[in-house]
Amino acid sequence: MPGLQLFGPVILRLVLGAVFFDFGRTKVARLRSPKSAMFEAAGMKPGGAYVWTIGLTEMVVGLTLIAGLFTRTAALISAIIMSVALILRKKSPASFESSASFLFLCLVIGLSLFMTGPGCWALDLLL
Repeated sequence: MPGLQLFGPVILRLVLGAVFFDFGRTKVARLRSPKSAMFEAAGMKPGGAYVWTIGLTEMVVGLTLIAGLFTRTAALISAIIMSVALILRKKSPASFESSASFLFLCLVIGLSLFMTGPGCWALDLLL
């Protein structure tokens, strides 16, 4: 069906944006202490600063993906964050709630959006 290919990236963008916003919200609002300990165990000190920085970054990335604003940049950042999360999960599997498969899927969606752009219904189209 002609024209429907523009809706594929929109669905991926909205879902990945919601996931990233929730990842960030969870770090900032609920799981500061366990996440802080995880970062410190990985040698990233002070862990609390990393939790806030990464949590806020994930929330901003999520909101920009949902809005379709700076989509390619946000998608690339999401892919980088997911790559680091996969590496950290390999080192310390008990520290992550998400499975490696889910993190990999988010990485692939981020790379896909980086390559395809936002699709329709995005603020990027107004720039």
